Amino acid sequence: MKYYFRIADLLICIHTQLILDKFYELENYRILDINDQKVDIEYTIKIINGKWEKNGEKIQEVRKTCIYETNESYFKYFFWSVHTDEKFVILEQKKKDYQHFNIYIPQKAVDNLLKEFHVSAFLSIERPLLRYNAFQLHASVIDWYEKGILFSAPSGTGKSTQANMWEKYENAVIVNGDRAIIRKKNNRFRVYGSPYAGTSGVYTNISVPICAIVILAQGKENHIEKLKSLESFKKIYSESTICAWDRQFIEEFIDLLGGLIRNIPVYYLSCRPEKAAVELLKNVLLNENGM
Repeated sequence: MKYYFRIADLLICIHTQLILDKFYELENYRILDINDQKVDIEYTIKIINGKWEKNGEKIQEVRKTCIYETNESYFKYFFWSVHTDEKFVILEQKKKDYQHFNIYIPQKAVDNLLKEFHVSAFLSIERPLLRYNAFQLHASVIDWYEKGILFSAPSGTGKSTQANMWEKYENAVIVNGDRAIIRKKNNRFRVYGSPYAGTSGVYTNISVPICAIVILAQGKENHIEKLKSLESFKKIYSESTICAWDRQFIEEFIDLLGGLIRNIPVYYLSCRPEKAAVELLKNVLLNENGM
């Protein structure tokens, strides 16, 4: 079976012998007829009969998610639950191939994994995205009269609150609630909704040109300032999804991020969850960017 999805204007194909009937967040991105379009990224799901032998050298481990390196590939070995080793998934990423990926699932855990583990979580899409000048940013995104505003910050800071207030007071459309995709295409930066929405449940399949990135913080008063390049770089880098073990990935990502902050204004907004914060940011965008 082949299943097709379009994410950030990229056509993704999943090959599998399994019959998949639930795609959860990916459903918004599914395509039933590709009309001979060229596939950009391909994943093949393979079933493991027996125990998987860990290949290569372990180069990273975070909460039982491990990265193993061989001469040819990286293997991402991760679990649905940190409390058991039975329900795991392995993603093989060839070092010189950003287009074709293998996903390994143990036979005895297939049924449970497909019930509990959304297929989108298997993809670890950050590496193939970079090939197409794109990356994931931890941010809530709004479409404000065809202008994309991204609110980025650690979880629990108020990204969704700000997006909801812009929806309420400024008729903005919420594009994505947690992890949007930024892509440079035709020398312009756009933001795309993605199937990675956290607990927000907002994962629309739309895109909009970026007009500003806003780094949020909770504050007793509403205050905004435009960040300089170095501070912008550090703030956005810290909230981006990266392959820290892949040197080539990091080098290419730094170049892409540098281009973003040279072209898109980045603001620091310390604020309260109130309409005045919306008005403050709105006035700055109107005055400084000629909107």
